[in-house]
Amino acid sequence: MKSNISKMRFNFLLYLILMLISVLLSFGTNASADENTAIAIKVETSAQTEDEAPPYFIPDSSGLSLPLRSRARIPSGSLIHVPQGSIVTLMLPDSHVVRLGPARTTVRWSRGRLNSTSITVYRGQTSHSVNRLAKRASYRVVTPTSVSGVRGTEFDVLVGEDCTSKTKVAEGKVEMGKEEFATTLGADEETEMGMLESIDQNTEGEEWFDSHKVSDPNKAQKIESFSAEAMKETNKMSLNDFVEMASMASQLIRLAAYPPRTASDAANVADAVEKGLRIWQRMEIRKESMEARKEVTRSLSERWGISSEASDSEYAAFDSARSNKADSIGKFADTLEKLSGFLKLTSVITSTPVGGLLRHLPW
Repeated sequence: MKSNISKMRFNFLLYLILMLISVLLSFGTNASADENTAIAIKVETSAQTEDEAPPYFIPDSSGLSLPLRSRARIPSGSLIHVPQGSIVTLMLPDSHVVRLGPARTTVRWSRGRLNSTSITVYRGQTSHSVNRLAKRASYRVVTPTSVSGVRGTEFDVLVGEDCTSKTKVAEGKVEMGKEEFATTLGADEETEMGMLESIDQNTEGEEWFDSHKVSDPNKAQKIESFSAEAMKETNKMSLNDFVEMASMASQLIRLAAYPPRTASDAANVADAVEKGLRIWQRMEIRKESMEARKEVTRSLSERWGISSEASDSEYAAFDSARSNKADSIGKFADTLEKLSGFLKLTSVITSTPVGGLLRHLPW
């Protein structure tokens, strides 16, 4: 028995050594880029008024605003503000490029796990040039009224002061919305969505935003009420996500116990990772959408003095539920990352001469 255990340990160690050799042979000595930092490659500023600051960003880890200059490194999670008339061009990980301005623009950029890039647009004008993504990577733009998912394309997203969002595609395709409600836009197509329309697709909602302006507290309060209803629905869907995540987690943990050795093993892992990623990305989209809506209602409350109690209550419930599941969500994402790493290494190994040896290693 001891002899068999020792043999299994030796074979497993040999397997890890062969994987390391294969990776080194395939990737050489190329240095990897910083996956959690955006770089300002161009900053064009206009003459500033006394009450408006030049472009700046606020890192997620501090409340201090820092000047946004050319070649500035902007960490993931930072809030970025570009004043009226200025233009800032950022290079994101994976060589995606986003242009902010010239309208007054406020966004938050973040790099999540599993190569996910997210731009939350609170207001203003953004243009995106997205490189072709790896199979399980994602790039999405979240506004108070829409979520855009892309896989290699060029498009613009504008968010007005009334929270109306407009998306226009220059090249490629953009998917708006989620699941059965998704709409795909092709080249030279555009769509516009108001806060009310995103919740209630009716004539009243369309007429409400013909003016593209929130001009009085009554309209602001109505937007807040619809936003609270949308947040309430998001809370319900989030609970379903947690149930799906718990069900999927046990399967992922079993698969993560050992690296896949055969094509059949790899196919099973790939299928499980695909399902797990869909659950995880849905949860991230809901989180970003809730944060965007919270920011909108906060802004309306400050501007018009309306009550945002309903929206605040829904966000607090959402945040509490996420906090209670924080450990489970973290472990779920860690397991997905581990399995994704297995798949990447398996792909590398099978394309090298040492790959053939692995199929003959008994566990």
